[in-house]
Amino acid sequence: MFLLQQKLKHIKSKLKDWNKKEFGNVFNAKTEAEQKLQEINQINVTNVFTEDQQKLTNSLQEEWEDQCLQEEILWR
Repeated sequence: MFLLQQKLKHIKSKLKDWNKKEFGNVFNAKTEAEQKLQEINQINVTNVFTEDQQKLTNSLQEEWEDQCLQEEILWR
């Protein structure tokens, strides 16, 4: 039983490390994505909306939606 307990602790530690490397802090990533989106939207309001800016906006929107999904999964 002791060996099983030690193995489970080791697996738990490895899974925590993997989670941090793979996903990082979901809340910080979501906040950063929101800030980037706000910045590009401010630029788009004052300047002409180019195709490159549209692509950037779309990718930032997708990133934000992914972060929201990860946050939702985390809370479940």
